[in-house]
Amino acid sequence: MNAKYLIFFLPILFLFNGFTQKSYSQQLKTAYEEHFQHQRETVYLHLNKTSFYIGEEVWWTAYIYDKKIGKPSIETTNLHCGIYDIDGNQIKEGLFLVQNGITSGSFKLEETLKSGKYFVRATTSWMQNFEEDNDFIIQITVINKSFDNPQVDNSLAYNLKILPEGGHIVKNTQCNIGVKLTNEKGKGTFASEGKVISSSNTKVADVYLNDYGLGKFSLPANASFPLRVEFLLKDGTIIKKDIPAPKEKGIVLNINNIINDKLFISLKTNQPTLEKIKGKEFYLAVHRDGLMAIKTFKINDLEKEIKIDKSKLLNGTNIITLFDEDLNPISERLVFNFQNIKIGKLIVERPKRKNKDSISFKINAFSKSQSSLSLSVSALPSETKAKKSEPNIISDFYLMPYLKSKVENPARYFKDKDRVKEYELDLVLLTQGWSSYKWDSIFMGAPRIEYPFENGISLSGTITSKTKKDDELTISLGDVANMGFIRLNDSTNFRVNNLISYNNDTLFLALRNRNKKLRKPEIETTFLKGFELAETNFKTPDVLNTPFDFEVDETNVESAISPLFVEDRTIVLNEVEVTEERIEKKLTRASPLINDAFTGIKIGEKELRKNPTLTQLINKNGFRVVNDLANNIFAIINTRPFSPPARVFIDDFLARPIDIKRLVETPLDRYDEIYFERNGLSGDVNANGGVIRIYTKLGDATIRPINSSFAEKLVENSFTRPKKFYRPDYVSYDSQDFADYGVVHWEPNLVTNEKGETTLIIPDNGIKNITLFMEGMAADGTLVSKVHEVSLD
Repeated sequence: MNAKYLIFFLPILFLFNGFTQKSYSQQLKTAYEEHFQHQRETVYLHLNKTSFYIGEEVWWTAYIYDKKIGKPSIETTNLHCGIYDIDGNQIKEGLFLVQNGITSGSFKLEETLKSGKYFVRATTSWMQNFEEDNDFIIQITVINKSFDNPQVDNSLAYNLKILPEGGHIVKNTQCNIGVKLTNEKGKGTFASEGKVISSSNTKVADVYLNDYGLGKFSLPANASFPLRVEFLLKDGTIIKKDIPAPKEKGIVLNINNIINDKLFISLKTNQPTLEKIKGKEFYLAVHRDGLMAIKTFKINDLEKEIKIDKSKLLNGTNIITLFDEDLNPISERLVFNFQNIKIGKLIVERPKRKNKDSISFKINAFSKSQSSLSLSVSALPSETKAKKSEPNIISDFYLMPYLKSKVENPARYFKDKDRVKEYELDLVLLTQGWSSYKWDSIFMGAPRIEYPFENGISLSGTITSKTKKDDELTISLGDVANMGFIRLNDSTNFRVNNLISYNNDTLFLALRNRNKKLRKPEIETTFLKGFELAETNFKTPDVLNTPFDFEVDETNVESAISPLFVEDRTIVLNEVEVTEERIEKKLTRASPLINDAFTGIKIGEKELRKNPTLTQLINKNGFRVVNDLANNIFAIINTRPFSPPARVFIDDFLARPIDIKRLVETPLDRYDEIYFERNGLSGDVNANGGVIRIYTKLGDATIRPINSSFAEKLVENSFTRPKKFYRPDYVSYDSQDFADYGVVHWEPNLVTNEKGETTLIIPDNGIKNITLFMEGMAADGTLVSKVHEVSLD
């Protein structure tokens, strides 16, 4: 085991008094650690909503998490994400660049899509090495008024499951039994009355279900079979199911997880079993993600109780497995430990009108170590029907990877947690039975690694023009400071791995001789993505394969599928006063690389009168142009003390020193828009000195840093460049359609400052009440999730 994991989880080794290293327990521990020796990634996607009209974009932010150390996964840069129909056919796909465990993207929903259910799936190539299915899959609803909409099936069928705690009912042994009542859509169903009834119609026990159809009851040791469970629903329907007959021999596992500081484990059996197992060793393992503590003991009485201090459990989900003397797993139960889980807090201050067009919110984030936190925020009308109950980042990382089946609205157990929700979460785990782990696979040793961590794409090529013996191949994405060089060694073929680039970027390639001079080659290239998401098997979750339902009232179906936003070629006029100055100031060139920290300037007549040259404009916006006379080198420096040189981009190409020299005295009328960011908040790790992004007038390529010595190739099969969020042009912000399915704003990546603060700015369209859906992850692994209603009156 890696030393850092051993030190981090050292208290688990002292979980039980009498920890032993006898041969069998050590074999179990060694096999377990070997199986989980590799990092385990899991992915969570925060979608801006889950119901969409065609023509809209599905906006999302992805968080990739290392379950073993409880921190962002930093090994992988490649996230594969796609949209699938209900049969598992891929509709959309893309490769997205992950940095520090976070990325964002979007998918446009084309008009050819029919109304119905679809699934968004996200995974990494590394995750394909393991049997545990940690791909992220979430259902979305698409509405297309141009197609016939599926009819809502209002008929209901019910599924009642009887789930003994630990997996067994043993004759003449008291045991706890969980029950789960769902309808055909997988939704939990409440029953007004429930009971256990004998064959003579005598009530043996009462059974109470919560709103999610979950409950449990205790079956006495002297219960006389056959027995059945019976529920009366509100509509008068009666649901019945027989309780499985007890086994003649066995051990019952009961757990009490309700006490604040202790976990009580009770092992019960009957006399015939005791006579057979008395004096034999058993092993109780508490484990998860390769971390395991083992208690070795003998059962010499009909009941044995073990107490565990919760402070010594793993934080989050713990799997408790009972093994017999031959290391056969015979019973299992999951419990959740809320102590020491890394959940932070978000506080949203009262909104302020930044100007007449926008409203700002200051958000305070509190992580465990006050490390930087990345936050995604979806702002929707408070009446929204467009965002279903779904996992949040906490439930998806702490709970769902260890369960064999889906859980309805798992996020609720981590919002405003109280004793009732703790009890109901324990009901969820009791009715899950065994965990997602497969012991046959664990005992087979470490999984075979077929898919390495992906970091970028690969480029293979052939130089078809003449080369010389000492030639090197020079490769650049327009950034001289970050050129790569490949020695050809008389070969005309080459390969580059771990190339980080976006689709449709220009890759510049040149041959460099021993005198460092460049010349343009003739070259053929192929860009290779590696792992293909479409090649992997994908089966849509059975629990979600239910008849399509818009989830609106039947009386409102017509309203639900009416046009929401302004269609193509439609113009809506709302008493707008248009002036020449307002048109001049409209910014249109901002790329997804430009966030709210930038100040943008549109170059029009007013700006040209004040600043005839580019240098004058730069010097008035927090930077200054300096010239090293001895070396005739120009640079642009931030006016903040001790700042490094600014990063300057021309049409999204990183400018070289020679390019800056050409820039400084050019007339300002050659440029269209210029964006300044001087506080190191651009998201560029190399930009502590600030960033200036300069956009030339369309068609003017004379300023761009492109050298005629380079061959140019458009990048393919690479990362999808994130789009800057935009909203559809809604017909009205006062309509019921907008209240049900509209979007106020989406912010994919807000980053807190050293004080744990960040600012959210949304447009002000006169909406009175909105809800903010916020998810985030800090560098130390702290997770945050909050749903916050705001009045804008």
